[in-house]
Amino acid sequence: MVKRIYVMFLICCLIVSSTAAAFAANGMADEELSRARKLSKSVNAFAFDLYKEIAKEEKGNIFFSPLSISMALALAYEGAAGETREEMRRVLHYEGNIGEQFRAYLELLSKRPKESGEFLSATAVWPDINSAIRRGYLELVKNYYHSEVKALDFSKPRQASQTVNNWVKSKTKGKIRAFISDDRDIEDICLMLSNALYFKGEWDEKFNKRETKMLTFFHAEKKSSETLFMFRSGNNIDYFENEKLQSIRLNFKNGLYSYIVLLPQRQNSWTDTELSQGLLDEVLTGMKPRSNMTIYLPKFKTESSFELNMILEGMGIKKAFIKGEADFYNIFLPKGIFGKDTVSYYISKVMHKVAFEINENHTEAAAATVVTMRTSKILNRPVEFKADRPYIYIIADNRSGAILLMGRYC
Repeated sequence: MVKRIYVMFLICCLIVSSTAAAFAANGMADEELSRARKLSKSVNAFAFDLYKEIAKEEKGNIFFSPLSISMALALAYEGAAGETREEMRRVLHYEGNIGEQFRAYLELLSKRPKESGEFLSATAVWPDINSAIRRGYLELVKNYYHSEVKALDFSKPRQASQTVNNWVKSKTKGKIRAFISDDRDIEDICLMLSNALYFKGEWDEKFNKRETKMLTFFHAEKKSSETLFMFRSGNNIDYFENEKLQSIRLNFKNGLYSYIVLLPQRQNSWTDTELSQGLLDEVLTGMKPRSNMTIYLPKFKTESSFELNMILEGMGIKKAFIKGEADFYNIFLPKGIFGKDTVSYYISKVMHKVAFEINENHTEAAAATVVTMRTSKILNRPVEFKADRPYIYIIADNRSGAILLMGRYC
């Protein structure tokens, strides 16, 4: 249970209320700060929903970046229309102009003092060289999401995957390598949307390495194992408790980011279904500096990867994944006659990968999310036409479309 709650780490990176004054002092307008806060509400609400869905199936460690997933899906949302867009809006908890909110949050990130730690975000749009993308869509993602736009030849999946993997590796400072391990994941796609995040923060007060030692960790399945625990004691540590849980908040340097742990008072004293923004708000508002505190935290590294299609479908994003029903009209230029599309564009995969490390000196994390889109009409695939069985033939007037002659050859 404890290790599961480390998902709160990246959620808490979005909590800007405690640092509003610092950002305002750095020139962040109140209106822009309000937009960034509105974004954090959307991302946090999505985070709690997604965590509960993952926890239904995953009984071990869980770690993911709701911000990375939300930002990658936002790139698709900006090009969605009709019911496809509405389903995505509901599940992602978007309200208002989400592009303006992401732009405000990226602006907020750029204004943080360097000594507060590293928090980097990058997005990219990768159209296939044969795809016709609307100029307005590309201008929107560049303006709101600071997206790079890089065309690739996805008919050469090995070269394309290597290019994307190098991009992810670069943007996560080498923490995530070989994001795309199977070239089949990107065969025949017409568009890829990606996001990468990187965080590294040094503790405001470091743990003493000499105090790190093996202790017993009790698993939810009534089993136990020996685990390395870091130790720290001190005063003025933010602390909250009630009959169900204990919580601490440890700051990174400069206090702009924090690490929050929610610990059940005993095994199963509260459940995943109780995890919500309301609970987090209760904990944060109820925290008080405590003296004479001793803290033991596991020291560990972890990596996780998810394919999120089925989870997102279960949460309510359905049409985006269905051939013939997904509506991404605002991304792709029509290829059919009279301005109507004769093919369907849909999301084929949502892939997510994260890496996390916590030790006596710092916490470091990286995440990447890739959304791939395909068309129901497979492009660039060799086709053989061999009329060696009975067939119909037609002679038509191309100006009017009228059939002049028609027959069957057998």
